[in-house]
Amino acid sequence: TTITAVGGSCVAPGAGLSIYITDITFGSSAASSTAADAFPTIKSGTGGTCGAATAVLWTAMTEANTTASVHFTTPIRAGTISELCFIHSVAGSKVITVNGFIAP
Repeated sequence: TTITAVGGSCVAPGAGLSIYITDITFGSSAASSTAADAFPTIKSGTGGTCGAATAVLWTAMTEANTTASVHFTTPIRAGTISELCFIHSVAGSKVITVNGFIAP
């Protein structure tokens, strides 16, 4: 099981800033299972690839070759100076899009 950093603007922002998530799309070619980290999960944390202070922000259960999409009325806030990462330990290809903004 490997936790993977979400690229782009999902790296930890500067001091006093947080990432706010407004939309998530997470697709996988493999079905989820109920084992730990075996379903689409977005996490936040520090230390590079969410190596410390890790928190689960969002999860979904999916069938093979499906996509979970969610649009939040109230954005999810990652911790201050936290990066975003994903995990889904089941084999297969993953496609993830996270939309949002950075603010205090």
